[in-house]
Amino acid sequence: FTYPNIESEWNFTCDPDGTLRRGEETYRYLFWESEQEVPSHIINKNEGAIVSGLEAVSYLETQMQKFGMTSEERADFITYWGPILQTKTNLYIYLLFNEVCDAFASLEISPKPTQIGRFYVIWASVPDDYDPSLESQMIPEMQRDGFTVLEWGGAEVSASQVLKEDL
Repeated sequence: FTYPNIESEWNFTCDPDGTLRRGEETYRYLFWESEQEVPSHIINKNEGAIVSGLEAVSYLETQMQKFGMTSEERADFITYWGPILQTKTNLYIYLLFNEVCDAFASLEISPKPTQIGRFYVIWASVPDDYDPSLESQMIPEMQRDGFTVLEWGGAEVSASQVLKEDL
C-alpha cells in the first residue's frame, strides 16, 4: 500500500517547512508498506532490548529522542507502532539505522538531500522467560543541517530470527 498512490515514482516538491506538494495537494509525509523478509544477518542477536509491550512506547520514545526525531515525528511513529506493540507480552526490539535500511528499500531523491536519517524497529514476540544478556545499541544522532529527509518504519520477525539460543 502506498499513500498517496504511486505508479512508478513519487514526484513532489518539498517546502522548507517539510510540506510535500503535488499540484494543489499537500502532505506531511509519504507512506509505503510491503511484505518482505528481514535478512537475519542485519540483526545482531547480542544487542537490542527485551521489554514488555506496555514498556515498548516509552523505550522507543527514548531511542527516537536520542536519534534526533522531533516530538511530531515521534508521535507519528508511536501512533502507528504503539497499538501493535502494546498488545504483546514480551518483545525483543532491535533498531536499524541509516544505510542498513537499504536492505528494505533504497532512496533516490533529487535534488540529493544534505542529510538522510532512517530509523527502523525490528521486533519479535519472545517467550516470557526469555531474558538474555543483551548489550544496549548505540544510537547514532541524526544530523539536521540543510535539506534533511527522515524515513522511519519497522517489521515484525519470527522469534527464531532473534533468539540467541534454540528453545
